[in-house]
Amino acid sequence: MRTAALAALLAEVNGLAEADAATAILAAAIHDCQRRHDQDDRGHGARAAIWLAANADTVWGHFGLTATPRRIVQACTAIRLHDIPYEAFTADDKADHARAERITDVVKAADALDRYRLPKLKWWPDARYVREPAFDQLRGLAFNLVLVSERAHLAGASGTTAVRYALAEKGLV
Repeated sequence: MRTAALAALLAEVNGLAEADAATAILAAAIHDCQRRHDQDDRGHGARAAIWLAANADTVWGHFGLTATPRRIVQACTAIRLHDIPYEAFTADDKADHARAERITDVVKAADALDRYRLPKLKWWPDARYVREPAFDQLRGLAFNLVLVSERAHLAGASGTTAVRYALAEKGLV
């Protein structure tokens, strides 16, 4: 949920059109839906992209949106590529990225900004691994979203309630 909120902020800062912003937010919301664990789960992006492609109408409908072929391809591309470093892109990855560049870059940056939840400093967000000009300006907010939501969770709030609380405290909902 934090990643989707960060994607919304990045989409706004980048002036994405409404349809592209919605696609980036949706992709960010489900980018880890097929993750098996929180360590190095290689391929979870590809699994999530396949899942989304198979469930596109249901997912878009859940958000009150229409799943168009263009949106599906863009979201699936962003999800598939989110866990692959840019420098590891194959020729096919580069071609796919070129077709969904802005959405992919927003999702990758939003996911990176949510890394403050991880326990080691070396795993925290690093601008060297993203291609998003607004990345650094959102780092403080991203850190605070994690801090506030984790405190709320430790105080007994469910994960969803904790994130909603953090978003409300920061005036984002």
